[in-house]
Amino acid sequence: MIVTLFQGLYRINVMEDYQPSQPIAFPHDRHAGVNGIDCKYCHNSVTKSKSAGIPSVNVCMNCHKQINGEGKPFAGEIKKIYAAAGWDPAGAGKYTGKTKPIVWNKVHVLPDHVYFNHSQHVVVGGVDCKQCHGDMKTMNETAKVQPVEELNKIEGNVQLTKPTLTMGWCIECHGKKDVKIGDGKNAYYDEIHRRLKKDPALYKKYYKDGKVSVSELGGWECAKCHY
Repeated sequence: MIVTLFQGLYRINVMEDYQPSQPIAFPHDRHAGVNGIDCKYCHNSVTKSKSAGIPSVNVCMNCHKQINGEGKPFAGEIKKIYAAAGWDPAGAGKYTGKTKPIVWNKVHVLPDHVYFNHSQHVVVGGVDCKQCHGDMKTMNETAKVQPVEELNKIEGNVQLTKPTLTMGWCIECHGKKDVKIGDGKNAYYDEIHRRLKKDPALYKKYYKDGKVSVSELGGWECAKCHY
C-alpha cells in the first residue's frame, strides 16, 4: 500500500496523454501533412512571443472562404468556423456581423510558477516543434500531451527519459541539447563564442565533448524557469 501511495505521488502533475475535448475537430495531418501548411502560419506568434498563440478565426477563413468541405465528412466542422466568423457562404458569400467565439481548451498546461518562452526555444535554441509536440503532420486526432516514448520515436528528437512536461524532462533536455554558437546566426551566442575564444583553457573545457549544452550556458539555473 505504501509503495502504491508513493507511485501515485510520483504521477502528480504528469500530464502525458492529456487530451481535452475541443469545440472543433482539427486534423493536423490534413493541414500540416497533406496540405503542407507550416506550423508558424497558424501559430504565428511562436517566433516572437512567449506563447505560440491560437490561430484567429480570420486565419482559418483565409482558406475556408473557398474550402467549405461540401460533401465531405468534415463539412460540419467547417460550418462551425463560419458560425464563429459570422460568414454566410450562400451565393458569393458575405459576413453577417453575427460572430460566435471559439473557446479552445488548453492542452499543454504548465504550473503558474514556471516560465516558458516559445520564441526563445524556437528562434534562439532552434528547437523544432516536434521535439515537444510530436509529429503533427501525422496526427488526425485533436492535440494531446505526447508521452516521451512517442516523442523519442521521431527522427531528430533529443532522446529523453522523464515524463513529458515535468521538470525532469526540461532539465534532461537542457543537459543534452547543444547550442550552436559562433555560426553567425545569433548575435548573443556569437558574443559568447568570441569571449570563450579569449580563454583557451575555458574554451577547451566547454568543448571537451564537442558541443556546448544549454546547461553549460546557465540552462540549469533555477531563475531561468522559475519566478
